[in-house]
Amino acid sequence: MNIPLNIDWQQILLHLFNFVILIAGLYLLLYKPVKKFMDQRTAHYQEAADEAAAKLAQAEAMEAEYQAKLADTEAEISEKRAEAEAALARETASQLQAAKEQADKLIPTPA
Repeated sequence: MNIPLNIDWQQILLHLFNFVILIAGLYLLLYKPVKKFMDQRTAHYQEAADEAAAKLAQAEAMEAEYQAKLADTEAEISEKRAEAEAALARETASQLQAAKEQADKLIPTPA
């Protein structure tokens, strides 16, 4: 059989077989470990992102709780301040009345 261009099919098949072995070896030695490493890295960073989001949500919830407590405390302070001012006004009026009575006892008003 006369094959044009001096093509030797046995050499072509050997090169093809060597190429397949090379591809399989590279797949096993490089692709799978690199793919596994990349998947682990992606999972690690996804886990870190999820953890950060959970901590952020927790911090926001704590901030809202503290803001509510602060607002309640401010309302309580305002209420107590109003009570103290009312008590002070009553005490002032009482002392002023007592002072007027004492002044009337000391200095009788002309009638």
